[in-house]
Amino acid sequence: MSRIGGMPVQNMDILLVDDRTDLLTLFGNYLSMQQGYSVERVHSPGDGLDLASTRSFGLIISNDTGRDGMKLETFASSQDIPLVRLKNERKRRGSAQFTLQAGDTVILEDSHQRMEFPLQNSAGLQALFLELARNLRQLMKIPKARHDFNATFGHPYDVICSAPVALCILHYPDVSWMNEEMAHVLGYAPSSLVSQPFSSLLVHDDDRRWFRELGVHTRGVAGWSQREVVLKKRDGAAIPCRLTFRSLAHASGDRHYICVCEDIRCQQSLLDLKQSFAQRIEEIENRYRRVLESMGAIVIRTDTDGNIIYCNPAAEMMFGFRSSEGPERNVVGTLVQAGSRAERDFVAMINGCSGNADECSVIAVDHILPGMRHVCIAWKMVGIQRDGQASDVVCVGEDITDYSCQIPGGIRTEPWRSRLLKGTDIQKEVFDDVFHICVEISREGWEGKRVGTSFLVGDAPAVIARSQPLIINSFDAMERERRFVGHPGNTTCIKNFAVLDGGFVINGDGFIEASGRQFLPGDIEVDLPPGYGTRHRSVAAMTMVTGAVGIVVSETGGRLTVFREGTIVKSLIF
Repeated sequence: MSRIGGMPVQNMDILLVDDRTDLLTLFGNYLSMQQGYSVERVHSPGDGLDLASTRSFGLIISNDTGRDGMKLETFASSQDIPLVRLKNERKRRGSAQFTLQAGDTVILEDSHQRMEFPLQNSAGLQALFLELARNLRQLMKIPKARHDFNATFGHPYDVICSAPVALCILHYPDVSWMNEEMAHVLGYAPSSLVSQPFSSLLVHDDDRRWFRELGVHTRGVAGWSQREVVLKKRDGAAIPCRLTFRSLAHASGDRHYICVCEDIRCQQSLLDLKQSFAQRIEEIENRYRRVLESMGAIVIRTDTDGNIIYCNPAAEMMFGFRSSEGPERNVVGTLVQAGSRAERDFVAMINGCSGNADECSVIAVDHILPGMRHVCIAWKMVGIQRDGQASDVVCVGEDITDYSCQIPGGIRTEPWRSRLLKGTDIQKEVFDDVFHICVEISREGWEGKRVGTSFLVGDAPAVIARSQPLIINSFDAMERERRFVGHPGNTTCIKNFAVLDGGFVINGDGFIEASGRQFLPGDIEVDLPPGYGTRHRSVAAMTMVTGAVGIVVSETGGRLTVFREGTIVKSLIF
């Protein structure tokens, strides 16, 4: 424990894998000279892994993405140690990558977030390092924040973090935690606002005065209150928002609040959300259900045999039955048809979660609703423990049906497509065309049989350079305009060729470069969950060595998986 300005400061023990670039070397030197930091420096991830196995570190900095680097990252994840990458991203060419220069952008990222820090000039290096050090200190607080959050709310931490509604927890008057959605709305990384005064986000003096008197405000329905405020984004832009908040009981006796932030620039959609939100709040029974229902998602709770224990109003409206009928109903026959593929996948996920209470799973299920209406819902399932035994499963669903799509059964990509395609040469319409072809292949196969195939979209020259033909390229003789992926007839053509060996290579502008390619990423190890085969691993590795986005349709399970930079972005089972 060190002291700065008379105040105690928690010592930060940092393991730095120094790749001998200016950025890491200079930043390591900077931290070593600051009070409150202890930096242990190694020059390879293998040495870092050996050291981390015998020493306790609060944070690891490593840019290595090779085999040893991935092993170190896996070890850090298993020990709940934050591992971050600190890189110099230079957009202009013709200069050495190891030298810091004015105009560079320094990137600080982990598996959940990415922060950019522009370097204006050499005089700004001290200020840059100070800001980086502050963010590292916030990142070190994440494991404790996760533990405290679970202690307060129970198991659904991962579900809440991925909620499509902006949420934050205040340890008055500071921000204690916020999910990725709220951080994205404000233009920050989730950890960068932790321990910062919430009032610093308020634009108007009236709002700041209101916040200083937060504890004396009259409570609304079920203890919840609302206020319309203007929040300030990181770039200075103002966002009119509606805060729906209430106090939370806490063992320490400190003042804690949960806040739901709604962007009220789109009034019509928000009026619908407000009505739905108010209905759910009235049915609050305990803290666990309160948080789940505030997400505006479909929530169903079952026992380990799939018998429905509870469902929220959104589920009642979607599937056409009342919560009071739950004890007499099973998910089979109510949510999915008996004997269907949807039954097999849905029940398998429930069994998997009930067998391991800490496991979270995501599947996309095609449902046939009353009136023969077809919808696709993405489900996340979390096992719940009682007295050390798995007892119930909470199923949280989001309707991902694209109702504006002319093709029946289309899937919405807007909520995640922009982040996926950022920094690539892929046009959004091209990605949607390829994605929906993959959805059709996953659902229908070819002549009723399962088909497995793969696509690499974008950065086509690099993909071609790292692949070879397995069979004759069926598109080689076609005129250029006929090779456009959105050309009438190409959907059927691609589905027919998908039964052949090899994958497809598609330019970012939508022109099909080749089919029947064998991808050769080299000796690159990727960390994928069990059940993913050679096709998935080769495509995942290709997205690490090229700027392409990979999509794989599994022949055995009907799983559609989207890869970027070697990681799974979306995994949907149809």
